[in-house]
Amino acid sequence: MKGTTINRLFTSLAAVFACATATAQFVIDQHNEPSGLGTFATSPLGGVGQSFRPALSSLDFVELQIFNQSPVGPATFLVSIRDGSMTGGVLGRSQPTTVGAPPALGPTHFDFPSSVPLTSGNTYVLEISEQVGGAGWGVRYGPGADYANGQAFTGGNPVNFDLWFREGVAAAPEPTAWISALSRLQR
Repeated sequence: MKGTTINRLFTSLAAVFACATATAQFVIDQHNEPSGLGTFATSPLGGVGQSFRPALSSLDFVELQIFNQSPVGPATFLVSIRDGSMTGGVLGRSQPTTVGAPPALGPTHFDFPSSVPLTSGNTYVLEISEQVGGAGWGVRYGPGADYANGQAFTGGNPVNFDLWFREGVAAAPEPTAWISALSRLQR
């Protein structure tokens, strides 16, 4: 009987975590998703980024379109959030994210270990740097200044383009999923 109760408890806890994972969503705050014109080369020194002005008071993730124009191995990237400019203080760094060669179609998702506090309307810069990899990696940008709340940077200098990017927060799981999962514990 004791083993059955423990098994039921572990099964119920697994259901709670599964419900939390299944219902986790992302809320996109700022984004620019042009069809694309080209890529800016990445490097360990950084220098490639995009300024933005958030509406929300924090950031949990960034998504970028990363491409490789040469058939080299995978690469690991990091995104830093800087205060005000490309040389501003670093407010947060994403977890390292490895991209395979060739990279999958679609955005590359970068999670931050904890929410990065932001002030709505202030200027911030997301900067991407290649931690491990080889030549040929780059970040997609679009023609002109598509995004009105910022601009792209390459080599640390502003350019009249905008990166393909998304930034936002992770939404909390729906309360009904938690209630449903917890009610199973009482059976």
